[in-house]
Amino acid sequence: MTCFLTSSPFLGEENRLNPANGLLEELRKSLKPTCRALFICSNPEGHERTVFFAQAVQEAFEADGFSFSAFEILDGLNRDRAEELVKASGFIVLAGGHVPTQNRFFREIGLRELLQGFDGVILGISAGTMNAAETVYAQPEEEGEAIDPGYRRFLPGLGLTNVQILPHYQSTRHDVLDGLRVFEDIAYPDSMGKAFYALPDGSYLLIREGREELRGEAFLIRDGTLRRICKNGESLEPGALRDADDIGKEAGMLPEKLVSMKLPYPGRKRRTVRVFVPERKRGERLPVLYMSDGQNLFDKETSSFGCWYVREAMREERKSSGKAAIIVGIHNEDPERMDDLTPESIGELFPEEVREGINPKGEAFADFLVHTVMPAVEKRFPVKIGRENCAFCGSSAGGMMAFFLALRYPEVFSHLGVLSPAFFLYSREDLEAWVMSVMRVEKPFLYLYTGAGDPLEKEICRSFRAMCDFLDTIWPQEKMVQIQRAEQIHHEEAWEPVFQDFLHRFLNG
Repeated sequence: MTCFLTSSPFLGEENRLNPANGLLEELRKSLKPTCRALFICSNPEGHERTVFFAQAVQEAFEADGFSFSAFEILDGLNRDRAEELVKASGFIVLAGGHVPTQNRFFREIGLRELLQGFDGVILGISAGTMNAAETVYAQPEEEGEAIDPGYRRFLPGLGLTNVQILPHYQSTRHDVLDGLRVFEDIAYPDSMGKAFYALPDGSYLLIREGREELRGEAFLIRDGTLRRICKNGESLEPGALRDADDIGKEAGMLPEKLVSMKLPYPGRKRRTVRVFVPERKRGERLPVLYMSDGQNLFDKETSSFGCWYVREAMREERKSSGKAAIIVGIHNEDPERMDDLTPESIGELFPEEVREGINPKGEAFADFLVHTVMPAVEKRFPVKIGRENCAFCGSSAGGMMAFFLALRYPEVFSHLGVLSPAFFLYSREDLEAWVMSVMRVEKPFLYLYTGAGDPLEKEICRSFRAMCDFLDTIWPQEKMVQIQRAEQIHHEEAWEPVFQDFLHRFLNG
């Protein structure tokens, strides 16, 4: 069997075959004169479209001098003849179209089994190429698929190769689907622990006598990053590439990644979530630290006020203790930030001027974190599962949210970084009554911090001390640390070194 798994075999808008990277020459070598051809559809119910596309393919081949003794179609109208048609054919074309629809049809007619022992030539086009893989990556392509939790992104394929190809990279690389970038927000996260090969039109995978060879420009998407691995006019064997990568990874470490996702937020537009996976050993799973104000965590360019530089902190922790965690930053940007991070169930907001500017919806944020963000992260990234491997940290209103999570979800989080928490938003009586009403036997570790170096931090410090006095009477001392640094102001520069200490305690107990 010889396979040509293409993005598209055609020359732009012309109904001719693309000679780039030796495709036309290799087809001439492989196809027997006047063989029988079989065009297998992508949509078994779309007969008219199938006929139109099949005729276009036939005409393109004939325009370049190929001839066939027959050029037949296999779709929903003659599915009962699948075995007969496949056995009689020397050339099979797997059509382009909707990947999951074609995948269902292939499985319905038992095409994988029918191709066992096939000794002819197979041409995959777009979806047909994708479905040729052992495991198919069905990258979302139709509206609603990217946000549908029931949409299956990985499907059983024909088993002709282990290479998972994403076609038409030159025209889809900037596409947006359901508010998500199809590569940066969908394919990159899905590539953690996997390898996808993005091919522009004119490139293809040639399989002959068991040997695989990528021809033309190709990009490898692996563990959340993309790099070009082949140029037009060049070729490489993906198996050799995988072997080389694996050898390098076994000898060293997987490089760090920063991946951006957009997830559905209740009653709001989709929320940006950024995931930092630090350098790690091959196969290593890491604890995970969730944080509010993701826009301020990783770099100064995206920050609203200042940067925590959490990547740098994680690198230092890895060097000093040998331990590391995945950091997940959820964006909380104005004008909705205070609403997101302020719970309503604790009590009425205390200062009247504050009450007028905040519509507290902190419970929705907490549920979004636990029921949307965490499952998405655990599905796509190499995280250790379990309470002891899960923490949350935030400052100001985010610190208030961290304290809220400690009481609302003590079975989920083992460590909470409660930095400069906005306890002053509620009366002392309401706060203490709420704590007593929801407190459970299981209690996470509380890392409590405040400064007092500017007016806002002084106000926070007063309510902080009152809460610490109360916690001293109800919270185990071995599960709490209280830190006060009077000279520090209410700013990311102050929280940056405090975060490093919290991170170390979380990872080292």
